[in-house]
Amino acid sequence: MGKASTPSIDPPQLKISVSKLFRVPGNVPARTLPPDGERGGMFAYQQINAAIATPGAFVHQPLLQREPLFEVEPPQQVVVVPGVVDNSAAIRRGKPRQSCLGLGSNCRCGSFVSKSKKQKDGAQAKKPGEADKVITQNRRARHNYEILDTLECGLQLVGSEVKSLRNGKVSLDEAYGRVKAGEVYLMGCDIAEYTEANQFNHDPRRPRKLLLHKREITKFANLALEKGLTLVPLKMYFKSGRAKVLMGIGRGKKTYDKRESLKKADSQRQIQRAMRQR
Repeated sequence: MGKASTPSIDPPQLKISVSKLFRVPGNVPARTLPPDGERGGMFAYQQINAAIATPGAFVHQPLLQREPLFEVEPPQQVVVVPGVVDNSAAIRRGKPRQSCLGLGSNCRCGSFVSKSKKQKDGAQAKKPGEADKVITQNRRARHNYEILDTLECGLQLVGSEVKSLRNGKVSLDEAYGRVKAGEVYLMGCDIAEYTEANQFNHDPRRPRKLLLHKREITKFANLALEKGLTLVPLKMYFKSGRAKVLMGIGRGKKTYDKRESLKKADSQRQIQRAMRQR
């Protein structure tokens, strides 16, 4: 008996959809799978015309232009749809992965699509009701100074300093701000060494640059030149995973002012104690 002949099966064809990322009509390469038994072989590429549904869209030029390795179906008109077929290793396994464009998902359809801005911003966005994680506060600052204004500043830190901050090993008791060469620095802030850093550890009391806009630096510089005004850190905290310090612009209190502050604080505590006993 002769060997039964296997019927020829046309290879399936996968089309890459055109998303709203495209701006100018053009050609988009469509991939087709190799015939049965040649899964490890090269893909055949066929140029197809893309129908652009959105005016002013952009189309990448074809990355690959090759002659078909076997017979493929004639070019067809492709219409913009919200989904796109993944062209990664799943196609070689015969199981194309369906991803979605425009919904903020991680689409792996090649170099055409990147993460949406909404997703990038969402990674650092604070959850509703989530408060800043306070690392330490300078309680002596409000006792010794009359705070006139405050400003939130970023901090230029190294990795071992961030690790120590997360462990709460920092003191602001002797810290102050200084304007130098058009920049503002935090002086006297003691961030303990991180034990796991070994020889890559930091200097615990080194000057640390505050990250400010130019107009904020100018404001600090002008106020620092006024007689009796000082830049003092009030507290240090983490905000959306980044270390921040709240700087205050204060005027030093006289001895009698400090006594008045202590009297007010004492009377306030007595009032609160009496309210709790009711």
